[in-house]
Amino acid sequence: MALPMAPKNRFDIDTIYDKALQDLLALEQNGASAAIIENFNDIPYGMENDKLDLYTLCAITAKLKTIARIPLGLNIQFNCYDDEIAMATACGVDFIRVEAYVENRVGSFGVAEACAAKIERLRKKYDSKVKIYADVNVKHSHPLIPSISFEESVVEAIEAGADAIIVTGLKTGENPSLEDVTRVKQYAGNIPVILGSGINKDNILNYYGYIDGAIVGTSFKKNHDVYSEIDGNLVKEFIDTIIRNE
Repeated sequence: MALPMAPKNRFDIDTIYDKALQDLLALEQNGASAAIIENFNDIPYGMENDKLDLYTLCAITAKLKTIARIPLGLNIQFNCYDDEIAMATACGVDFIRVEAYVENRVGSFGVAEACAAKIERLRKKYDSKVKIYADVNVKHSHPLIPSISFEESVVEAIEAGADAIIVTGLKTGENPSLEDVTRVKQYAGNIPVILGSGINKDNILNYYGYIDGAIVGTSFKKNHDVYSEIDGNLVKEFIDTIIRNE
C-alpha cells in the first residue's frame, strides 16, 4: 500500500501496517522462505522520499521484524541506497535490494548513479551485517552507457561486494530470458543468482538449475493484480510446484 505522502495513498498508517502484516503472514504460512518490505505503491518513484514516508516505513519494518519467522529484505524505490542500508541496519533486516549498484541507470525516476562505492563504505561504517542483493540491468530503466556489457556489470557487482545478483525482465511481471539468466549464472560463480520479475508456477521450472531464488510479486497477488494483497493459495500453489519437482 502507498505510504502517507505518496500520490496514491488512501489509508492511515495503522491500516498500512495491518495490510503489510497480513501479506507477511500469507507468505509465511504458505511456505515462502523470505519476504521483502517495499514502498512498491509509491508511484511515480523518485530518488528521494519524504521524511514521514521514511519514518513510517522504518516503524513498519521494525514491527514486522519482531514478528517475522522468515528472513526480511528491504527495498526503497528508487535506488535509495543510503536510506536502505541505514534503516535495514537499525531494524535488523537481513538484506536489501539495490537497483543501481554498479551501473548508471536512467528512467522516469530520473538518473540513478552507481552507488557501490558509497554503500559499501556505509556498510563498513555501520559495521552492518545486512546483505546486498544487487540488480544488473534492472527493469523499468535503461543504461546511461549502453556499451558496457551485461557480463561486465555482473563481474563488477561481485567484485564490489554484492552478496547476490538479481536479474529481471524489462518491466514488472515480465520474466527475464533464460539466455540472460544463464549468462549471469556463468559469470556469477558461487554468488547466488535471483530472478527478479515475471516468475510464476508455470515458468519457474524452466529456470531450475540456473538460479538460487526468485522474487515473486504479481503471481502471488489476488487476481494477479500487482497492486492487490497477497493470496496465500497462490503462494502455496507456487511452492508446491517447486516441492513436487525437487
